[in-house]
Amino acid sequence: MKKPKASNRIGDGGTPGFVHVVNTEDTPWVPLSADKAFRPLYFRSGNHGFVELLRFAPGADMSLHRHSGATHVFVVQGALHMDTGEIVEAGGYILEPPGN
Repeated sequence: MKKPKASNRIGDGGTPGFVHVVNTEDTPWVPLSADKAFRPLYFRSGNHGFVELLRFAPGADMSLHRHSGATHVFVVQGALHMDTGEIVEAGGYILEPPGN
């Protein structure tokens, strides 16, 4: 199978045949604080959302906030302690509806 060519193309994904491939190693981490950083992967047109990787140092905290759209979280490594008391470990997926 041929490996897809990496691209940082930005679009809304609504175009037939649209494919968005990002080589994450070519995309830098953007610091948010001393213990948090993000790596942007995709921006939907018209300010309709984005996809990013988040990296947290062990013990880092995210302040309570809301999202205008649905939030999808996949825990790659470590564990995420939710405000609900749930602990989501590596391999776990979270879907938060808009406004959560």
